[in-house]
Amino acid sequence: MRLTTRKKLYNYSMLMKFTLTDFNIVILANAHNPSILNPDFLRINNIVDAKLNPVESLCTPPISQIRYDDNISIAADTERLTFSDNKEERLPSGTPIPSIAINYVNVLKHVPYKAVGINFMGFYEFSHMVPDQFLLNKFIKKGSWCEFEGIQPGVGLNFAYKTKDIIFNLNINPANILRRS
Repeated sequence: MRLTTRKKLYNYSMLMKFTLTDFNIVILANAHNPSILNPDFLRINNIVDAKLNPVESLCTPPISQIRYDDNISIAADTERLTFSDNKEERLPSGTPIPSIAINYVNVLKHVPYKAVGINFMGFYEFSHMVPDQFLLNKFIKKGSWCEFEGIQPGVGLNFAYKTKDIIFNLNINPANILRRS
């Protein structure tokens, strides 16, 4: 009976839909110039589509951020440049973020770039069990260390895999998601 229950749970988990909520590209450099990041610079240099409407912009020497009405934002400080998209309907393949990042780097070829990170954030919805318990049951061997008295365990899974030039990081953590309509 226990095997059947576990098998049903396993099959159910395979049917769950993974929902992407955020996608970003982070470009590290020794000397980004945040003060040049503004809506006019991005539009005039054809980095972003002229149809995008900026709804908020902050342009200062140490940090700048431009947010567009289409859930796209670009932020820069002296070491990090981040292109973000959090419009779930178009993630992962319909996002304009890769082309925006490429356009930006092509316009500013002289910047000493060091690294690029491509990041996805998303979730599986667990309505059939508590996510903490799923992680404990799936990845931790049963034992007295799984029994907690009055203390909620902080359970998460971090996996890092490194090849010659690439580091792949996977982080799984239980969370509650607040959806704004």
